[in-house]
Amino acid sequence: LSLGVLTESLSISVRISAMILLIVAAGTMFMGTFMANGGSKLIREFIETAGLGTTGMIVFFLLIVFLLGFVLDWTANVLITVPLFTPFIRQAGIDPVWVVAVQGLRILGASFLFVYSFGHLPGVFALTAGWGDILVAFLATFVVTRLAANPAYLKTREFLAFHIFGLLDFFGAIGSGLIARGTIPLRETIESTTALGELPLLLIPCFVVPLSICLHIIAIYQHLNARRANS
Repeated sequence: LSLGVLTESLSISVRISAMILLIVAAGTMFMGTFMANGGSKLIREFIETAGLGTTGMIVFFLLIVFLLGFVLDWTANVLITVPLFTPFIRQAGIDPVWVVAVQGLRILGASFLFVYSFGHLPGVFALTAGWGDILVAFLATFVVTRLAANPAYLKTREFLAFHIFGLLDFFGAIGSGLIARGTIPLRETIESTTALGELPLLLIPCFVVPLSICLHIIAIYQHLNARRANS
């Protein structure tokens, strides 16, 4: 490790961070403009008029996420849908057991390992994202069991830690993907992740990821509200 390599790595890291913050800022501005012009009110009125109920509302939101996945990058999809849908789902009073149980869908991340075994995904990404998703899905079964047996488990630090870990797993997957493609120059070999842009793998970043992030955030809100009500 030389000073030149360290300087180059820091420079690229700063540029990547700036790009990510610019995307986040643009997504926040879009959502702010959308809500300021009555977008959230329009959605609320549509849901109430249609009489979709809690289940119908979630299915409607998932359909929008699914359709946006065909025309938007998954990062843009997350930045648009999560801030828009989270308040509605949070106010719907969804059972925390259901919110955690859906994280079992993260077992689909095992498909990264399957595709990696055929050489279509780089190992640094597939192993990180795949095993991370499998671990989250595995832990979700224990969290659901504890929560169903004792609703007070919602207030525990273990419940909060599970959802924070689930969110951090996404950051690990993103980071490993950038390393694999050489965007973060920590490896000499550059490998392609284009398989993520093709069906059926495309469904994971464009559908499962926004859903999981949204539900993790809702679960954290539920935890904080339960702790606040108890104090």
